[in-house]
Amino acid sequence: MLKRIVIVAYFFPPCNLTAAQRALGWAKYFKGFGYYPIIITRNWDIEINNPKDTLKTTEQSVKHIKHDDYEVYYLPYKANLRDRLFTKYGDTKFVFIRKLLTFFELIFQNFTNSVIPFRNIYEFAYNYIKQNPDIKLAVVTANPFILFRFGYLLNKNLKIKWIADYRDDWNTSEINKQSNNSIEQILKSLERKSEKKWVNSSSITTTVSDYYASKISLFTNKKTEVLLNGYFEDDFIINEGAELSKHFTIVYNGTLYPTQKIELFLSALKRLIDLHDNANDSIRMIFPGLEYDKTQLLRVSNYMKGYENKIITSPRVSRAEVIKLQTEAHALLMIAHDNTKGIPSSKLYEYIALGKPIIVCPTDNDIIENTLAGYNLGYSCETEEKAFAALKNLYEIFKHNQYKELKPDEDFKNQFSRKKQTEKLAAILNSL
Repeated sequence: MLKRIVIVAYFFPPCNLTAAQRALGWAKYFKGFGYYPIIITRNWDIEINNPKDTLKTTEQSVKHIKHDDYEVYYLPYKANLRDRLFTKYGDTKFVFIRKLLTFFELIFQNFTNSVIPFRNIYEFAYNYIKQNPDIKLAVVTANPFILFRFGYLLNKNLKIKWIADYRDDWNTSEINKQSNNSIEQILKSLERKSEKKWVNSSSITTTVSDYYASKISLFTNKKTEVLLNGYFEDDFIINEGAELSKHFTIVYNGTLYPTQKIELFLSALKRLIDLHDNANDSIRMIFPGLEYDKTQLLRVSNYMKGYENKIITSPRVSRAEVIKLQTEAHALLMIAHDNTKGIPSSKLYEYIALGKPIIVCPTDNDIIENTLAGYNLGYSCETEEKAFAALKNLYEIFKHNQYKELKPDEDFKNQFSRKKQTEKLAAILNSL
């Protein structure tokens, strides 16, 4: 008989952000390992094309959708004053008022749910578990990390065991450096105390890499297991056997962050274009989703001045379209974060699933490089010269129509499926 389990997740499809895929993987595969998941999330009836879309008020009714292997409760989201001001005026008006409201929310959310716009997720989860006493376990996946307060309260008020799942690390993060601003230091101090207090009530914590696990475990004094993000096998079956693009095409999918030094790779790409592309117009670089962040779009555009016709960018596109673009590409780009460790990005596992050459530039000397060390089509490049050599080698293969001879290691690929990672999570639940 299946054991019912609650999964509290802010992001869940039809939300088209990458974060939604983690909880979806558990939902799809838990049933095969003895669990029937009930997902409690917010409503995502507004398509997300830019950051403002995530802050808009949704339809104000609870939606209950049952699938063969799981069911989902989508709860209404009502934007607060701060977010209504931002979606209407952006950064042109009421900036000080928004900052003041953000400050009060960040302070008081450590002590009360009343300032949290999506507090109904906790209220619904509390009532659902109370009315269904057969449910003994919950998984709370963050971010936003305030969800861990909900796990803490569920444990305190209902004595339910819960897992604190970190997609990223929180107060141990090396991306968000310590600020010298006294107000930010006060907020960070409160958050650190809250993280330790809330997570201490969990039975175990999980995260996406060994390095994150060691940091989180040391900070929270809780045992931390690694659950990779992985890939959905079904996503890639539909495009098997698809033809490659007629252009030599490299794809970088998703968000680009300031901590990712893409200029190193773009310099190598410009050298390849100068060497081979003056006459035959055969090289393309595609950035699906880059237009979601106008700052990063401008950064790439400025660096590629004079090569604009070689770069294709777009707003956020559907998952199916992204996978199709990647299937038709000749190489896929990963970019490590500068001076950080333990950040694999879920696209790493999807890239592996596609069985394509993967260029990491710059490399991280950590989880990405270590993972791809076992991949027969991986290129780890810490310099522009190495990236250029990799591109030049792959372009020669393209030019001589030899790409079909590149075969990925299937056994290596299979270990990173989301089904395998769900099996591991089920074993953790069994141990509780």
